[in-house]
Amino acid sequence: VIGGQPRDEQERRRWEDAVEEVFGSVEERDRQIWDEWKADLRHFGRNAALVGTLSAAFTAALVASERAQSRATLPTVYKPGEIQNYFLVRPERVLGRLLQVSWDAAVYASGFYLDSVAHAWRIRLDAFHKNQIIKRKRAVRQWYPLTRDDDPLRVTIRSTTVATLTVVEFFVGQGMQSTDPATRARVAEYWDWRWQRRASLLRQSVTRLGPAFIKLGQALASRPDIVGTVTARELQRLQDDMPFFSNAEAFDFIRSELGASPNRIFDDISERPVAAASLGQVYKGTLEGLPVAIKVQRPGVDEQIALDFFIVRILFSAIERFLGVKTDLVGAADEYASRLFEELDYVNEGKNIAKFRALYGKMRGIYVPQIYEWYTTPHVLVMEWVNGEKLVDESLSVRSEDIELIEVGIECSLTQLLEKGFLHCDPHASNLIRTADGRLAYIDFGLVSTVPDAVMESILKAVLHLVSREYVLLAEDFAGLALMRSDDLEQQL
Repeated sequence: VIGGQPRDEQERRRWEDAVEEVFGSVEERDRQIWDEWKADLRHFGRNAALVGTLSAAFTAALVASERAQSRATLPTVYKPGEIQNYFLVRPERVLGRLLQVSWDAAVYASGFYLDSVAHAWRIRLDAFHKNQIIKRKRAVRQWYPLTRDDDPLRVTIRSTTVATLTVVEFFVGQGMQSTDPATRARVAEYWDWRWQRRASLLRQSVTRLGPAFIKLGQALASRPDIVGTVTARELQRLQDDMPFFSNAEAFDFIRSELGASPNRIFDDISERPVAAASLGQVYKGTLEGLPVAIKVQRPGVDEQIALDFFIVRILFSAIERFLGVKTDLVGAADEYASRLFEELDYVNEGKNIAKFRALYGKMRGIYVPQIYEWYTTPHVLVMEWVNGEKLVDESLSVRSEDIELIEVGIECSLTQLLEKGFLHCDPHASNLIRTADGRLAYIDFGLVSTVPDAVMESILKAVLHLVSREYVLLAEDFAGLALMRSDDLEQQL
């Protein structure tokens, strides 16, 4: 005993004091290191923020300077080089558009995937329906009857068999649905509503993304074999059920293009637009006592289309370069863009109307409205108003009394394609109407193409070779039809 305390107790206290001193110094050193690290991190963050701010300011100043010095403007016809020069000094527009398109595409794709997964799992979960399990038990009982109900081995075998069949049907996705008619009707009605909702969301996304995507949606609206009947019916609304822009903007456009107020030019003009499409909206008016349709282009639509195809060309160029795609994707995008730019020029559309009327206006059962060229500018078009109704209703079906008009339309299309070589390229349901006197009227001529004589001859040859089953010669016709490049055709043959 030392100092009234056992020796072991003193040693223990001395040891604890030494350990506390060591760990206390270690903890203090760790705290100092942590404080230094936080101070360094704050210092680095401030420096990084300062460098980022200065870089952003310098980049913005450089872009502003380049934009001020640049004389690049948007062309009235599609010229990829000039469009590229225009947007290279506007990177914020390109980045914002990329984020918008990517976000809308990601939101819709994720929703469509979740709906598809939910539908698949709903079918699989029907495998665990009580009625189906009872049916499996009866089937297994007939296949493996029990001699005694208290035989544990046989009961286990039968129960295991039922459970195995249920699990297999769950993973294979072959679970039967409820046999209750009311339940099955409610489930079918729910999924019809859900797929209709998904199609409506697709239409809304396409509408938000603008004219280039709307035109693609309009093309898909006539292909229910690709997108399905529900989606095709919903996309059909893109043809004449687009949001309006303000009357003030439209009337300012008319005033700037025609040089006077609409009320001074026209005897009468509707207070609100009567229809809206992807590129513009239509007012009904009166000119010199005759009813006319006044089509006004959407403000800024040319810049938005040019921006979309500037981005598409970059993406397609990267795909061709890194994935080795043989198809000329950039060329296809340029062809599509050039057609859209042609639609933006209403003077060109007016010339198309006049030529189409001269070539086909006197055909049996065909009516082509008159164009008022003196009142038509690149962004405002005035043409004869045509009263009528669409040939195709909301169910994507044609009325029986309009079958004759369909035959007239086919005859006119073949005349355009194989005889005259001047072809209407956008004959969807909203551009073809049945007039009051029973004729087929064309009312939109933004997309019109000239068919070369060589292509018309190649089409006739292809039809003859197909009928006579001369398939090698038919393949050679693909080059003349511009369906394949000649070097690719020789390689395939």
